[in-house]
Amino acid sequence: MTAFVVQVAFRALTCMNGLWYQDKSFGWVVFTVGYRVDAYETIFVIKSGLTDDEATKIVEKVREMIPRSEGEVLALENWGRRKMAYEVRKEKKGTYAIVHYKGGGVTVGAVERFLRLDEAVLKYITVKIGEDQIGKTSQIIEEKFSYRGKEGARFSAPAAAAS
Repeated sequence: MTAFVVQVAFRALTCMNGLWYQDKSFGWVVFTVGYRVDAYETIFVIKSGLTDDEATKIVEKVREMIPRSEGEVLALENWGRRKMAYEVRKEKKGTYAIVHYKGGGVTVGAVERFLRLDEAVLKYITVKIGEDQIGKTSQIIEEKFSYRGKEGARFSAPAAAAS
């Protein structure tokens, strides 16, 4: 029995959801070991020169990729074209999209790898979010753009935050 355990220990390989090992008499055997599943938010900006259909295709590819990498899409919104704070790759505007999803490190890695390799994606950021923030994407955008005062001052704080 100990020889079998030692063989398994030397042949163990980490995979997406557990340990795999190969035993010559049994073939491949999979032990599923649970991994941590957290909620994440990824915001990405797509070049403004693309048509709406092309931008939607990129967003749909991200939506399809998450379940394939053992994740679950919780919320996905296309915020449309907006002016960026500064130029990125000689672009002043971009199409913003946000996705909330649950998954492990493999899911985050797959999404970020796709966004990094796609030429149409200008920037992206992924952050871990709490359970109370899931699906509150439209509230985020309202808070983000409500900081401008009536006179259009760029950095005026809202009345609730000032007191």
